[in-house]
Amino acid sequence: DYNIIPSRNILMAYINYITSVSNNLTLVMDNSQYKEIFTKGLIIANEALNKEIKKDPSNSLLYNRKAVVDSISFLVFSNPQYFTDAITDSNQAIALSPEHVQYYFNLADTYLIAQQTKQAINVMQTALQINSQYKDTYFYLAKAYLADKQLDKALRYAVLFLRYGYQPQNENFFAVLANGFLERSDYKQTIATWELYLKYNQNNGRAINQLIKLYLQTGAEQSAAVLAQKVTISNPAFAKDADYIIGKIQAGQVQELLQEMEGKTK
Repeated sequence: DYNIIPSRNILMAYINYITSVSNNLTLVMDNSQYKEIFTKGLIIANEALNKEIKKDPSNSLLYNRKAVVDSISFLVFSNPQYFTDAITDSNQAIALSPEHVQYYFNLADTYLIAQQTKQAINVMQTALQINSQYKDTYFYLAKAYLADKQLDKALRYAVLFLRYGYQPQNENFFAVLANGFLERSDYKQTIATWELYLKYNQNNGRAINQLIKLYLQTGAEQSAAVLAQKVTISNPAFAKDADYIIGKIQAGQVQELLQEMEGKTK
């Protein structure tokens, strides 16, 4: 209000803070004090963005940031108007700066929040046409296909985004994809999903554990033993577990081993 610091600088810092907090939305919404502060913050951010847009209506970044805040607000308040506003603002940002592929990511995410998966796929296919060299595009397209239950296409684009060097923050994408294949009793693709992730994340315990179980469940005991032994090269701390697994396999106690592994994951 006093114009000591340009209002847009303060606002953008505040928006970045709001969006970072939203990464822990469940935790925030489960705490009455946090929830009250956060919901007020969303309203303040939205009003401030509207003011900045009035000052500079041709600034694509402002529309993009408002679309993000609207998407978070839609999750928090369950008011469909926020979804409509998020779509409108994202499209306006894209109209002003159509070559900025990250704006398409935000638009696709908004559609995914509303479970409009086909629209999210269309948006990401457009982004891919604009810039086929941007690794994040392949991840967002894979995510959209996964949400739409097109698992084979999701896996195909996962191969591409990993090849281009995109690394998800954790293995959740691959876990959901693998579980999707498993629900269809497609063990071949379930194994292929975890093998792909492990290829680029050699020490991921979840992937190692899942693959060994899948090998054992499908009668590929030798593959399980080879993987257990291979992992010790890059992760010596796994040596004791590897020896135990290999010993059980050699003793023909595969079912007992599977029951033990299932018990540890519950």
